[in-house]
Amino acid sequence: IYNVSGQKPSVFYYEGIYGINQINDDVLRYQGELLAFTTPRFLSIENQKLGREFIARRRASNKRVRVIGQLSPEMLELKKRDKEELRETRLLPFEIFSSEVEIGIYGNRLFVVNYKKLFGFIVEDGDFADTMKKIFDLAWNSGKIIG
Repeated sequence: IYNVSGQKPSVFYYEGIYGINQINDDVLRYQGELLAFTTPRFLSIENQKLGREFIARRRASNKRVRVIGQLSPEMLELKKRDKEELRETRLLPFEIFSSEVEIGIYGNRLFVVNYKKLFGFIVEDGDFADTMKKIFDLAWNSGKIIG
């Protein structure tokens, strides 16, 4: 109804494996640290190739990532490779945090990917990204982290 002046956020929607790879490409173009709330679905049997390829490309670009995930066998295995994969992983008990989607924050953007339904989107907005960074830091520093 109202056209408010000022900077408007941009939203980009993606579908399928190709779309998720487009999101990954955008993330890898950013030069700073990546923050992510992740899901064991990132590492599930059906998504292993996609996950491995992204990790390899991220390592090749020397991009560091801090990850928060739920305590699960998949996430414990991921955590074992933190140093070699330029990652710091912290895990929360399932009762406190579990997710079917991955949310990442980088620069003035955030992405959300549903690996089960194979779709995702990027929101480019500094206010959204700043708020999500603060939420990430709250969880990171919560004292509820297991590892």
